[in-house]
Amino acid sequence: MSNAPCRPRVGVVVGKLNPPHLGHLALIEFAGEHCRERVHVIVCERDGDVVEAALRARWMSFSLPDELTKSEKVHFHVTPDDIPEEPEPWARRTLELLAEDPPDAAFTSEDYGEPWAAAMDIRHVSFDPDRRRVATSATAIRRDPVGRYGDLVPAARAGLVRTVVLVGAESTGKTTLARDLAVALGTRWVPEYGRLYWDERPDTSPTLDEFAHIASIQQELIELHAREVSVPWLIADTDALVTEVWAERYLGEKVDRLSSPGSAGRAALRILCGDEIPWIQDGTRESRAQRSAMQRATVERLKHSDMPWVEVTGSRKQRLNRALAAVRQHSPPPVLHQRLDGMASMFPPPRPEVVDISARLERMVAAADATKDTPPATSPAEVRA
Repeated sequence: MSNAPCRPRVGVVVGKLNPPHLGHLALIEFAGEHCRERVHVIVCERDGDVVEAALRARWMSFSLPDELTKSEKVHFHVTPDDIPEEPEPWARRTLELLAEDPPDAAFTSEDYGEPWAAAMDIRHVSFDPDRRRVATSATAIRRDPVGRYGDLVPAARAGLVRTVVLVGAESTGKTTLARDLAVALGTRWVPEYGRLYWDERPDTSPTLDEFAHIASIQQELIELHAREVSVPWLIADTDALVTEVWAERYLGEKVDRLSSPGSAGRAALRILCGDEIPWIQDGTRESRAQRSAMQRATVERLKHSDMPWVEVTGSRKQRLNRALAAVRQHSPPPVLHQRLDGMASMFPPPRPEVVDISARLERMVAAADATKDTPPATSPAEVRA
């Protein structure tokens, strides 16, 4: 017979998750793998926390692998961090919170784990105490939120990211500037879904529902890419505002807001690409005159938006430098030792359909790049040349 202990039935993890990072995620996944039935995660909350504990718990929940979320194996609890940081008080608090489903194992990566578990008379299971599997900590992230941004769990990255959206009429250089900004900032850019959608649909008159669909998917693509960034900025080639301008152009009627109120807070800054550059026909565009009309319509919508916006003009290098200056002014990175009321958001994991659309968009962009005489810039030195 094996002398190995049997797998725990119920495990418990405790922590501030302030902010929730990949080390926390690995610990919870480890506990989920080793427990037969459930894992309880206790999230501690103090007055003045950068982000409220309930949101930190949701970020972690939205970052768990499918096998844990679909089985509802992991349960989160928020409790005030109002007792001494000693094993006995926290053992009592833990057992009070979990009175109806008491744990038989405590999972930690910290020195407090053994005495905390002993005070509850349960087993302690240590995970990666030397931080060899995940070399990060909440303290390190708070000290360097830009350099350590990729250490956050995906949902926290999406919740804290500053999204910069490029807007303007057709042939105003949005895609070029989106690429250049992404390279200069070391981040990702979100291509325009509308182009893919119109390329794949039958050649019939568009409907309002179709424009609403495009705006919705574009927002979901932004949220998908936001989970994957390694710095606190994301660049998007258009958003719902541009789709609204196109809808009015083709439907011939006033179009109210296509995006939901919740999604409007996603972007931190819109950058209007000027229409002073030459108009270039790529096989899908309409006319120089139509570009001017749609640019005016875009400006009118920007003026009535409650989101900061700037216009950039000039050469490719001048546009990039002016855009970077605007990002620094209007979209600074989060400071994770100050309260972020109204600056943090919550988004669930992406739908499979959106993941598929993102892959198709990447293939479309790659195919278009392959036909160009000059490949897109891939380094900060290239975009600044």
